[in-house]
Amino acid sequence: LPTAPPAPPDLDGCSTAHKLLMLSQWDSDLHAHLFSIADLAVTSRSGALPTTQLDVVTQWRSPAQIVDMQVSELTGQEVLLALAMHNGSLLLSRFLVPRAPGSTPAQVDILVLPQGEEGEGLQPQLEGLHKGSISSVDVQASSKAVLTVGGDGAINIVDAELGLQGEQQGVTTFKRRKHGCSAFTCGRWTGTSTFLTASALGGLEAWDTRMGPVSTSHSPAKWGPVGTGDVGGARDQLQVSFSGPPQVHALAVHPSRPDLVACGATGGVVGVWDLRWTAKPLITSLPGGAMDDVWDVRFDPMQQQQTADGAPGVLFSTQGGCLGLSVGRTSAALASSHHAVTSFDVDAQGCDLVAVTGGNEVIYVRRG
Repeated sequence: LPTAPPAPPDLDGCSTAHKLLMLSQWDSDLHAHLFSIADLAVTSRSGALPTTQLDVVTQWRSPAQIVDMQVSELTGQEVLLALAMHNGSLLLSRFLVPRAPGSTPAQVDILVLPQGEEGEGLQPQLEGLHKGSISSVDVQASSKAVLTVGGDGAINIVDAELGLQGEQQGVTTFKRRKHGCSAFTCGRWTGTSTFLTASALGGLEAWDTRMGPVSTSHSPAKWGPVGTGDVGGARDQLQVSFSGPPQVHALAVHPSRPDLVACGATGGVVGVWDLRWTAKPLITSLPGGAMDDVWDVRFDPMQQQQTADGAPGVLFSTQGGCLGLSVGRTSAALASSHHAVTSFDVDAQGCDLVAVTGGNEVIYVRRG
């Protein structure tokens, strides 16, 4: 979540920054899916390594596994939270997050968060939005339109204001595929009316809400499902071994160049694609040549400039427990775990990274 800067250091040179996190987990003791707001307190002291402490600020039971979460800043200090669930439901929430230096988690104000009658469990406003699990959710920063794609082959666009009130008329089913292998694995906005999807069959498709439910362009078939295919008869891409059907699991759109998108896929594939389809994807190998599935990607705020290979840096996380960075055709691990690193986030400056694992671990990395 957006974080307030720390208060000025005390006389001992000590300063604490409170970094608010959204966390989703399965609690084996309660036998329940949980959604939490947590405070990662990072204390810095002159000449010493920072210390951290993670505390749960507030917590709710979720009716289903939360498969994707997105945050978008609204006016003032308000933020919009979108939670996509495995049962096909969507929950929208609005928080007031103070930004004054030294603000604490106690000052966070929950404006809208639908709950059940007993007030303990979350109650999504839009239940059954998809038949089966939602694959991903994204919020368009300007229009506040919410994009969901699912394994049922549906693309839905939700008006956030109406969705917060639980109004079904705020939902537009933009596309619903009914034949063949129709599942979508991920979707991300690239503009106020344009977005990108990846499907279970592989490859990328571009869409425009003004043009109707027909994709405006798609990646060339010769690039293959995840961008490792032959190009022009020469195989100068990586040799990849897939543990399952080759498909893209994660997408990230470059914040200032929406024609560039980072992809994480099966077989240890981290790639940067040019959506003008004029240049083949730049594919990077994982550290040590690992072939683990890549579950999450983000463009690195510290590596925004293009390298000699023509691509900015990409942060990624893998099934094999690696949180890493790829720059050009090389990559390096930033942190590792014995469990899969399923998701992560990075602050606007790129200095702080927080990741979660399948073992309910939280990893904190400070750079620079």
